[in-house]
This record gives sequence, C-alpha cells and structure tokens, in this order.
Amino acid sequence: MVCVRLRRMARAPVLPFAGGEAPCLPRSRTPHDSATEAALRAMGRAILLLALSASASQAVPRFQKIVFDVGESYTCLALGPDGRLYAGTVHGKIKRFDRASDGTKTGSVTITTLQTAEGGTRALLGMAFDPAATALNPILWIAHSYPGVEFALDWKGKISRLSGPTLGTIQDFVVNLPRSTRDHMTNGIAFGPDSALYVCQGSNTTMGATDPIWSTPERLLSAAVLRVNLGAITTPPLNVQTEEGGSYDPFATGAPLTIYASGLRNPYDLVWHTNGRLYVPTNGSTSGGNTPASPAPLPPECSSHRIDSAANGPYSGPQVAGLTNVTGAQGDFLYRIQQNGYYGHPNHTRCEWTMNGGNPTAGSDSAEVSEYSTGTTPDRNWRGFSFDFGLHRSPNGVIEYRSNVFGTALMGKLLVVRYSQGDDIIVLTPGGPNQDIVDSETGIEGFTAFTDPLDLVEDRGPGYIYVAEPAPKRIRLLRPLPEPTAVGDPSQGSSGRGSRLAPMAPNPTMPGASIRFFLAVAGPTRLEIYGPGGELVRTIVQEHRTAGWHTVTWNGTDHRSGSAPTGVYFVRLIAPDRSDTRTVTLLK
Repeated sequence: MVCVRLRRMARAPVLPFAGGEAPCLPRSRTPHDSATEAALRAMGRAILLLALSASASQAVPRFQKIVFDVGESYTCLALGPDGRLYAGTVHGKIKRFDRASDGTKTGSVTITTLQTAEGGTRALLGMAFDPAATALNPILWIAHSYPGVEFALDWKGKISRLSGPTLGTIQDFVVNLPRSTRDHMTNGIAFGPDSALYVCQGSNTTMGATDPIWSTPERLLSAAVLRVNLGAITTPPLNVQTEEGGSYDPFATGAPLTIYASGLRNPYDLVWHTNGRLYVPTNGSTSGGNTPASPAPLPPECSSHRIDSAANGPYSGPQVAGLTNVTGAQGDFLYRIQQNGYYGHPNHTRCEWTMNGGNPTAGSDSAEVSEYSTGTTPDRNWRGFSFDFGLHRSPNGVIEYRSNVFGTALMGKLLVVRYSQGDDIIVLTPGGPNQDIVDSETGIEGFTAFTDPLDLVEDRGPGYIYVAEPAPKRIRLLRPLPEPTAVGDPSQGSSGRGSRLAPMAPNPTMPGASIRFFLAVAGPTRLEIYGPGGELVRTIVQEHRTAGWHTVTWNGTDHRSGSAPTGVYFVRLIAPDRSDTRTVTLLK
C-alpha cells in the first residue's frame, strides 16, 4: 500500500519535504514481491508520491516584473492579515495598499501615526505583524530610528506597536537602542517560532573600533540579533540603554531583551525558515576600518558579558592585536544563526576581539583577514558562515519562498535581494545535515535588473513577490509566469518537448540504479538526489551537457561516499529549459 496526497489537479504538486504533510489515503498499486514489501514496512512510513502519479514535473521559475507603485522611498514590506500590502518608508510613513486578484494596486491609504507621535520623520526599517493580528484587529510592530545617514545621534532606536483598525494607536515598547553615526540602525524584525520578536541591530562601527567616519563606539547591544520577550514588558516602554548613563543588563535573569547572537555587522533582515533555522544576510565592511585590540589584563566583561560563558566559561584569551586602516574589504555573508553564537564583527563591550576568521595559518583560511599576523585564531565562539555572497553585494531583504506555484523549483528556498553589485534576487537552497546553503542560482527571469532593491515579501497563495526599491521610489510586483512550452511524454523519445527524466525502472531499485534523462537543449545541467526530509544527498551531474538522451548511475551513496539508507528519494533534473522530479525507492 502506498499513499497519495490529495491535491487539486490544477495546482502544481508539492514535494512532501518542502512543507507540511497532508492526510493521505490508501491507493492500490502493482503488488511488490514479499521482500520489497518487507523492506517498505521496515521504513516506518508509506512511500511518498509526488501527486497522484509516478512522477511530477516542476516548472522553470519565471516572473513578469511590473511597477506596482511609485512615489516613496520604500524600505520594508509586510503582508497584513487583511490581505493588504503594507510598505514602510525612510521617512516613517506607512502606505497600505488594496490589491486586485492579479496583485496590482487598486487603492492606497497613507498612515502617519509614527510621524505624528515622533513629531517628524523617522527611519522606518522593519515591520512585522503580530501572530495574533487579524483583519479586524491588526497589530503591527515596527523598528525605527533617528533619520539620516550622517552625524546621527546614538540611543535613538525603538520598537513600537501600532494597533487599531487604521493602525492609529502607537505604543513604544523598547527605547534607546543603539544608533551609529551613519547608516547602521535598528533594522528588520520577525517573530520566531517561540513567539518572541527577533531584531536585527546594526553595528556602530565599520570593523569594531571607531575611526574618523564611524565615531560612535560599539555598545553592548550593537552588531547583534536581539530577542525580545514582549510579554515580559509589563510596563512599556523598556529602556535598554546600556552605556552613557544607561544601566540595562541583557544578561540579567529574566531580562525581556537579550542578545540571541552577536558579531553581525549590519544585518538588514532575517527569516525563520520552516526547517527551524534562522537565516540572516549581513553586509561586510569596505576597506579603511579599524579593529579593536584586546587589553592586558582583560576587562571584567570577559567574565560577565560573553554570550558563550555558560558553555565555554570565562574568556581568558588569546591576546588579539588591533588593526588600523584595514586595506581589505570584508565579504558579505549569509549566516545560519545559532543561539549564543558569534559571527565575526568585533565588539569590545562583549569581549569579542577577532574579526571574522582571523588569520590562523599561512595558507588560505575561511573568512581570512590577511592583515592579522599569521597565527591569529578566530574567536573561540566564531560559527563561520553558511554562504559567501562575495564583496560589495549588500544582501538585505530575505524571505523563504513558500508558494508551490512552480512545484518545488522555488518552494522552501531563500530569496535574497542584493542592493549593490547584482541588483537582483539570488536563490539559495538550504540542505545537508545542518541546513547550510548547498546551492545558489541567479539569472531567473524577472529576478534581475532592479535598482538598489532593499526588501521583498511574498503573497504565498498566488506566489506574487513585491520588491522595494527606495532609490527610484517604487515597489515592483513579480507575478509567476507559466512555462513557455509543454512537457512531452518520455516514452516519445527525443520527439517530446522539453527536458525531462525518464521513469525510474526498476522502482524500487538497488544501488547502481541507472537514471536516464533527456535534454531538449544543450547547456549547464544538474542532477541531484534528495532525501525524504528534503536534504541534498548527492549531486550526480553538475556540468555542461549536450542535447539528447543521457544515462548516469547512482551507486546509492551520499556526497560523503557514505551508504544512503533504505528509503524514498527524489531525483531532480535541473536543465537549461526546465526542471523535472521523480521518486525512487532505494532498497539495501
């Protein structure tokens, strides 16, 4: 007996590893021999089919890009429980848009509650609707700070709550967050699976120590992902100023606002993925900055203000030399955030001295800072990065694409807008045992040729994407497009239209299975094996292939040459013109 997921036939099928599992019903199938049935029973679960057939194809993602609205410097986007699109601006206004079924704008209202409360403009960079918000009772949380990008005042970051039918009521909940003298502020916010609010807090310096341009020193709460237990703030607002007359202690027992992870230079946005991981893209520094030197003796905060003290004890060294006018720029990274981890931006108030990966060996090291003397080890708590965007890319807004409009081609993948070099949306695939990034893709139709994109949001039902471009003062709508060509039956041979996988035969199979696929056009080709949990098990093909039929063999091993266990696997072909997916049951 196998089970099938009940789906509407007009919709693209959903791979079970990419979302929640729907109830399944038994369906008769050609009987297996007794050995096969026994092996399947031992798996502890039914065979997972893609949708009412032995195979399912996924369309090549393509989007139509149109202008949704113009006229404001939009900085952050959110979809409300009322189905409207909400857009924050660099001056503190919020625009609420009514939309037609095709995603286009039908009307708008400007909400000035924040500007009125603050008596002027505010840099509004983060928005998130409360999990309890409804269409009749909208509750919108916002992150905002002192406006402008030069000579800004410190301690001006806030987290506030807007409520009421028109979001006309405002209440500050967290005040006096750090603020750099330039463009690093209190940025994106998102609710986590624990219902806490997670906050991207930018650094006050470019490389950890002050310089003539970045003159405000790091604070205890700067360059971090912060966690706010909103329910613990019983008499708002909570004053979290930590220095210069402030005494807030995020390490105190029961503190409502704590440091979840440290060392993130300028994280603009963050996303909790359905795989349970928190991902944060971060802007690295350009050249010319300074790094701090660890003093001798070490200050008291090395015992009290290290977020890894519970796991690793008080910090005792090694000593780290400071750097002045660093000539090398630092990379832009995506981090898979672990609680109490350090990610490379120094902060003397937390006794974090080494930038990124230091320079531990004479060879090439991960996230190396070559100006450090050889032998400079990374901080003991440094967790590394999940993906390297390269230099000067400025990755900012990030989402997990949740719609199945393209089958599994985009579902469950991270979409990141790159503000500087790129001006595009890059697609990142989490996978492997730790759900780090195992694949990246650029050049998708509709994902290129933006002008300084800063944030994005998805309307999950139809799969629409909205992208904020503050410089040209507009929002763009990306609408999924259908495949340009139909897919032929593999039994038709090369006369069928479109690249595709042939049916797996035999199925179930043993190690050494042959996988046949047809390429309608020559070009870069990937053939991948995914496990039942969505993890990438093995990449079989990753190279340029000619048009026509091809046959490869999977010997039943994973990417580490270990033996893959008995189970249901997904064979995925990514061809120049389209993608295709089939299932295969591996028996040992």
